[in-house]
Amino acid sequence: MSSSFWQVLRTIHIHLSLASLVLLLFFGLTGVLLVHAEAWGLDLAQATEKHGTIAAEVVAGDRLQVVEALRQQGAVGAVTDFDDGDAEIRVTFERPSQRCDARIDKTTGVFDLNIESRGVFALFLDLHTGKGGDLWWIAIDLAGVLWMLVAMTGLVLWLQLQKRRRVGLFWLGVGCLAGLLLFAALTP
Repeated sequence: MSSSFWQVLRTIHIHLSLASLVLLLFFGLTGVLLVHAEAWGLDLAQATEKHGTIAAEVVAGDRLQVVEALRQQGAVGAVTDFDDGDAEIRVTFERPSQRCDARIDKTTGVFDLNIESRGVFALFLDLHTGKGGDLWWIAIDLAGVLWMLVAMTGLVLWLQLQKRRRVGLFWLGVGCLAGLLLFAALTP
């Protein structure tokens, strides 16, 4: 193959590496934090409770009115559950590192809102595991595709270096073997 092909491949490899650097650092750091979150006390929840009354016409209205009334009281996140029972309405809101559970008595309009927040480290951990919403999956997929391309272009570039090819293949083999051994030893 011509030297211009290798130059283009090298350029692609370098630019993809740089483009994915922040995502690689983010997922590397949050991966370490995720493994040690409990031991390091990073996943501690703080709960806040709010109580009050919602107007009867809002409680009897549509779901959007109920949700907006709860948002005015401090509920945040996407609605993940809305249960309109005979005696009460239960609504759950979720976003990374935070969950809000509301219970509204349909006859009196009295509500209890429990807001559980786990802090900024939990936010990062939730993002690492994909709990960042529909659009966050784009970042995760993009990171995965970028890293596969970086790995493949790096491997192809390494294999074209005749003097270093054997050393590279040796370390590639060591990495593959170590991965398989760790998988076999650490999975039930």
